[in-house]
Amino acid sequence: MIVLSVLPEHLYSRVAVTAAADRFYTRQLSAAWHSLRYNAYPITRGGGRAALAYSEWLLQEGWSLLIFPEGRRSRTGELLPFHPGPAVLALRHDTPVVPMYIEGAADILPAGSRWARPAAVQVRIGSPLVFPSTTTVAEATAMMEEAVGSLAGIDRARIVAA
Repeated sequence: MIVLSVLPEHLYSRVAVTAAADRFYTRQLSAAWHSLRYNAYPITRGGGRAALAYSEWLLQEGWSLLIFPEGRRSRTGELLPFHPGPAVLALRHDTPVVPMYIEGAADILPAGSRWARPAAVQVRIGSPLVFPSTTTVAEATAMMEEAVGSLAGIDRARIVAA
C-alpha cells in the first residue's frame, strides 16, 4: 500500500503487485480482497521458473510489477538478501528496475503483531537500473541490493544474512 500511494496516477492502474501465495492467498475472501484492492496476484515462494510465468506474461502485456525482492518482511527493519527472481525477470524482458526503500514500515506492523498501528514512513526512490545484455542474474541482483542499500544509507556488506 505504501508504494502504491506514492506512484503517479497514470502508473497506478497498470501496476501488478506480487504477493506471497502462502501468506496472502490462503483464504478465499482475503485472496479476493488483495487481488481486487491492490491488484495483487499470488506467487509461490521458491517456486522457480513456474512461479515467474504469470509475472512474465504481465511484463509482455505492458504491466509494471511491484516486487519485494527480499521475499519476506524483516523483523528488525534491516535489509535482507534479495532473491534472484526480480533480476531474472528484468534480464529476460530487458526491463528497467526502479529501486525503492521504505523506511519505518516495520513500525506499522511489527513482527508478531496482529494489528497495524500508525507510524511515520518515508519512501526513497532511486534512478532506474538498466542492465547491459551481458549482465548475469547474480550481478543484477547485487546491483539491486546495492541500489536499495544506498537509498537506505548502508552498504551491501551490511545487508543481513538470511
